[in-house]
Amino acid sequence: MKNLTDDIIKIEASHAFTLFPRYPTILGTEDNKYGIVKWNVLSVLDGEVESDKNDIVTITGNYEEEINENKNYTILAKEIMHEKFGKQYQLIFIGEVLDLTSVGHQKAFLATFLTDGQITEMYKVLDNPLKTVQDHDINSLKKVHGIGDYIANCIIERFEDCKDNCNVYIELDGLGLTPNFIQKLIKQYKNPNKVISIVKENPYQLSFDIDGIGFKTADKIALNQGMSCTSPKRIKGYINYLLTDLAETGNSYIMSGELTSYIYDEFGGKDNILEVYTDEDGNVIGNNIGTAIDELQHENIIIIEDNESRALRRLYLRKYWELENEISKHLKRLATSDNIFTYDNWENIIAEQENRQGWKFVEGQRNGIKLGLDNQICFITGGAGTGKSSLVSGILEALKGYSFAQTALAGKASARLQEVTGKEGYTIHRLLGYKPPYDFTFNESNPLPYDIIILDEISLVGGEIFLSLLRAIPNGTKLIILGDMGQLESIGCINLAHDLYMSPYIPTVELTEIHRQAQKSGIILASQSIRHQKELFNKKFEGELVLGELQDMYFHITSDRSEVKTQAINQYKKWYESDIVKDVMDIQMLAPVKTRGDASVYNLNMEIQEYLNPSQPLYKKEFKIEFDKKDEDNKPFILRENDKVMCIKNNYKLFNTNDIVTEVFNGWTGILKEIDIYKGFAIIYFPIIHDSIIFPVSDLKKSIILGYASTVHKFQGSSAKAIIGVLDYSTPPNMRTKEILYTLITRAELIADVVGQGGAINEAIQVSGISDKNTFLTEMLDNAS
Repeated sequence: MKNLTDDIIKIEASHAFTLFPRYPTILGTEDNKYGIVKWNVLSVLDGEVESDKNDIVTITGNYEEEINENKNYTILAKEIMHEKFGKQYQLIFIGEVLDLTSVGHQKAFLATFLTDGQITEMYKVLDNPLKTVQDHDINSLKKVHGIGDYIANCIIERFEDCKDNCNVYIELDGLGLTPNFIQKLIKQYKNPNKVISIVKENPYQLSFDIDGIGFKTADKIALNQGMSCTSPKRIKGYINYLLTDLAETGNSYIMSGELTSYIYDEFGGKDNILEVYTDEDGNVIGNNIGTAIDELQHENIIIIEDNESRALRRLYLRKYWELENEISKHLKRLATSDNIFTYDNWENIIAEQENRQGWKFVEGQRNGIKLGLDNQICFITGGAGTGKSSLVSGILEALKGYSFAQTALAGKASARLQEVTGKEGYTIHRLLGYKPPYDFTFNESNPLPYDIIILDEISLVGGEIFLSLLRAIPNGTKLIILGDMGQLESIGCINLAHDLYMSPYIPTVELTEIHRQAQKSGIILASQSIRHQKELFNKKFEGELVLGELQDMYFHITSDRSEVKTQAINQYKKWYESDIVKDVMDIQMLAPVKTRGDASVYNLNMEIQEYLNPSQPLYKKEFKIEFDKKDEDNKPFILRENDKVMCIKNNYKLFNTNDIVTEVFNGWTGILKEIDIYKGFAIIYFPIIHDSIIFPVSDLKKSIILGYASTVHKFQGSSAKAIIGVLDYSTPPNMRTKEILYTLITRAELIADVVGQGGAINEAIQVSGISDKNTFLTEMLDNAS
């Protein structure tokens, strides 16, 4: 068992009597949450308890649920000193102690931290597996097939983390909720009885309170329990889901007139969802949609602005307006802070740098260097080959002696500037010292200790993480932001890169001139043509086209869509077997679409896996990843030892093979080194951190996919020596854009090879995928006082 801190106790107790509130008020009901309660101490589970002679302790705090006098409770409490009453205990956690004597209840609880295979094997060998785990009987656990010392200790640790919440798992066992889902609820609500109450009485509340739980999940739970299809709770849940979903794609608000249309469309028409309310005389007095909107406003969840035209009133979730407002305030704070940097001799310093490097900065770069020196915030943008990184090196050279840190959202992007500055880059999470569950080490109270912060690949950065970074930057520190506006638009909530670029308040330099060194590259030349919507070949062209003095940009064009996948695989094999590629990490297949079409990421992964890592049952273990048949976005696949894989979820609580907690980030690629189904773990080596990480097998489904091929979006911010890309008419029209194609080829370090249909590629070059989004940030910055 993990040791608690000296001032925290853990006890099993029964209710003695309630000092406050006094009867007939019932503690734990309505607004009566705060209480002072006397508890009979039945056993001390951890810590040193100071009780009276009758083994009674007083514990104050918020009791979310009514206390059942016939049940025992597990209680965590913190020792505090009261000015008047002296030493007391303050409630941290309270949960019922349930009877787990039935095998059904035992299995429901064991499933929260064990695989089905482990449970089956345990019941083959052990009379009472749960008691064995409770007793920390490692020797008995090791009798179970596939369980050794390491796994036995992991099982015991997981049990200790879950045991006080076992009633939640048992109460909700019949609702089809996964253990991971229930754990998410417990983490959010703390009190297990509150979890049960919310899930059973108003599951739509889950979509309000917990990121990642959508309306459809809550709706399924609610309807399965008999909630009315026209309940205002259902409409409130949908409105919150809708506005959140729109905000997470960059639209912070909609017009009021649009909302009713969205609601009718979602529920199959007006007749399926609208319920009109009438009084006793039959007069219409309202409806369920109006009630839902009124309640959301009253609860301070949404805001509807005033406007003479009801249809043109802006409607939005308060939390996203507050997010953009706080970002705006921090940007203004940094921009108006004193510039205390000394750089009087900067032109001579830059001239010396030019002599050392053997080439001169172009006019745009020199303007950018001056902009960065004179301003506390600046935005540097430009296409591939225009020298954004070189410009930064000039600023740093002129400010030599000042400390700096370079950061980006993705690990690969954070490492890119290292080639220019010679200093290690950080992911934003690592720079800020993310320590779950305690959030970031560096914040407003503990700011970053650097004079200059360089943020690369701004188009990858969402609003929340950007705000966390801004909060940790103290007044007087420079913030230099880099981004390529030709790439895919910002990921996540708010339209950050676009809004910073469009705001006159943020000093910006846009580089347009291609560096002399880059002009030999066909990748750079092609990227510039795509950016400026210039066709690369005649619409009737078929065959191979090679561009650039370096001959590093290839196009393999066909008019027959059925040939695209085969040709793409052939080009992958060609480059994989070339001298350019040393191992599978040096080469990456990219496609716009995950599962749709013959040349989708899914199909390409299947083909490349069969080529590089076919099944060998005697030598390589494998694990099948399956999804619900209704899940159209995901198809089953095999993870096999030696596969190239990609992480699709940030995880801050994994261990490496040296038993050290290690962070793994979304988008990292690695090699699956080992799978052990019986022991319940897999080991993946990630070259970006030169480390092998242990993943529970149960986490593979939600965290790991095959990585030979990837969507362009998922690989944005990363790069490989050789990129093979696919674009044909199976790509939906909204994804046949110049930004997709531009981002695809600029992921290549040495070779880019695009296979596809000429018509689809030429059409993509003529279409911009940058959409108009409804956000507040530019407006807020432009109103800077």
